[in-house]
Amino acid sequence: MTTDSESQLVLSSEANTEYSISGNIIFTASNGVFTITEFIASGLIGSNMTLIMSSTGITSTQVKNDDTTYSDSASITLYLRNCTIGEQIGITTCNICPAPKYTIYPSSSCQICPSGATCEGGNIMYPNPGYWRSSEFSDIVYPCKFPEACSGGNSSNLIGGCEIGYTGNICQSCEIGFSRTSNGQCVKCAEGVSNIMILLVLSVFIIGIACLLVKTTLKSAFSPKALHSIYIKIFTNYLQLVFLTTQFNLKWPSTIVNLFAVQKSMGSTLEQIFSFDCYGTGNEAIDSSKAYYSKLILFAILPLGIFAISFLYWASLCLYYDTNSYIKRELFTTAIVLFFLVYPNIAKVMFSHFSCIAIDFKGNFLQENTQIECWVKDHTFYSIIVAIPSIILWAIGFPTLILVIMIKRRSVLYQDTNKVIFGFIFNGYKIQKFYWEFIIMYRKILIITISVFMSNGSTTVQALTVVIVLILSLYFQYSSKPYSRSELNYMETEALLTAVTTIYCGLYYLTNLTDEGVKLFLFFIILGGNLYFMIYWIYYVSLALLDVIVKYFPNLRNALKRGDAFEEEFYTEAISRKGSFIDNFKGIRNYTFMDREIEPEKSIELPQDYEQLYEEVYLQELKEKKK
Repeated sequence: MTTDSESQLVLSSEANTEYSISGNIIFTASNGVFTITEFIASGLIGSNMTLIMSSTGITSTQVKNDDTTYSDSASITLYLRNCTIGEQIGITTCNICPAPKYTIYPSSSCQICPSGATCEGGNIMYPNPGYWRSSEFSDIVYPCKFPEACSGGNSSNLIGGCEIGYTGNICQSCEIGFSRTSNGQCVKCAEGVSNIMILLVLSVFIIGIACLLVKTTLKSAFSPKALHSIYIKIFTNYLQLVFLTTQFNLKWPSTIVNLFAVQKSMGSTLEQIFSFDCYGTGNEAIDSSKAYYSKLILFAILPLGIFAISFLYWASLCLYYDTNSYIKRELFTTAIVLFFLVYPNIAKVMFSHFSCIAIDFKGNFLQENTQIECWVKDHTFYSIIVAIPSIILWAIGFPTLILVIMIKRRSVLYQDTNKVIFGFIFNGYKIQKFYWEFIIMYRKILIITISVFMSNGSTTVQALTVVIVLILSLYFQYSSKPYSRSELNYMETEALLTAVTTIYCGLYYLTNLTDEGVKLFLFFIILGGNLYFMIYWIYYVSLALLDVIVKYFPNLRNALKRGDAFEEEFYTEAISRKGSFIDNFKGIRNYTFMDREIEPEKSIELPQDYEQLYEEVYLQELKEKKK
């Protein structure tokens, strides 16, 4: 009735039910039309209710001569919706969660905002700088391995983003044109010739270390006093141990990170050479996944490359000097020394290939490169063809083969050929502890395994497991004293103690109870332990270098106080053996020679290499006895 602007309509629900109507429930007609708005229907969430509308504009009184029944009310079925994203489920209402709480999927209670995120109520939750989120429907906030890599989010960006140079899940991969440093951060690649120069400098550095190790090893085979290779080997083990222990995410403060920076760089310099991120075709870097697989292949064939280069070098010398003796001994020495130098890097790369992290809403991805999904076509292919064979062949097979050969030759390890080939492994150890270098090697493998395969679990449990391994290693080192000299045993013990102290102090950084004063105190403990080892190592290396200097400059012997207990006439008089004794540490026979049967004027001049000749005479006598 378009002339009706007085009638009213009333909203109601069924009587004696758990449904109700609130808000505007009475409406007045306007030109015969009721506009029904701003009312609230309440009832069980997700159910149907009946909405009753009654109007005074319609009378239900029977009209004469009209048998039609008129009704002044009508009903409509309403569906009361379920609660949606950001709402808390009530009995009859859906409420928006207030800040600083949140809920993504409807729940009976609002959730506490997770650590590393900001919540503004409802479903508005975004990561803070240093954190990352996989989806706006995820309530897991991942801490970034490098906090500076993640830029965080805001109310319009609920996932967050990565800073320049970083990409991939949790911002753990490098963008094209950026290279990963020794501590895992992404830095912009140098341009053009600079890339080649960096590669050449790093290559020369590694080649220099390798040549020094090989040379000192070959020299120490015929000189029992030559400890250079042993000192270098202990220092290399120390650097590798520090590098492995600092891989654990113990929330190191910046002062500790800076302290470890140089050590970690020295311990992982080899990996820097094989970073393909900056060496693409033309001026463009190759795809990061291709770079990863290229590095995997290179580390798999690296031992073969070492052997090939060693063979070419010594074969050239054989041709030049018209002999094949270098191929029989020095070739295998070089291959073994270089293999043990790169062994921890090969093992770490191959084991890391199977370390995956689960990211909600996305799947499983490599921790080493979160752009690569685990156990898809490419990852499975390289696992079967490259990683598993490399672990069987290089991480387990080749070291075990060397150990078996040495066990079979343990009674004749001090023969010339065996001393040259295997001297790098057992030089400096007591004869009965010739296998100790393998214990150190397997200790590295165990720590690598813990760092790789326990990385998805609790950091505290991971670090405590490593502490147990190091303490047991420290106990066996202290009780066995495998080195033939006390300073070498002390040096190795101090290296292990420094690693134990470092990672144990690092556990305190995981707690929120550590104030700045305690952190500073822990820093000085870690710094003091590392400095003490370095000073102790430098002191004995300096003494070894002085021995070399006075050998070439005898006049400096008295000035540097590097003389010995013998009188000066000892070096110009003839000597004869008076007695002998067995040195159990080195497994050789030593002689006493103080009889002087020739008058001083008839003295003879001993050759400069009389020590080596003397030992060769003894070995020849030993062979004759065995015959």
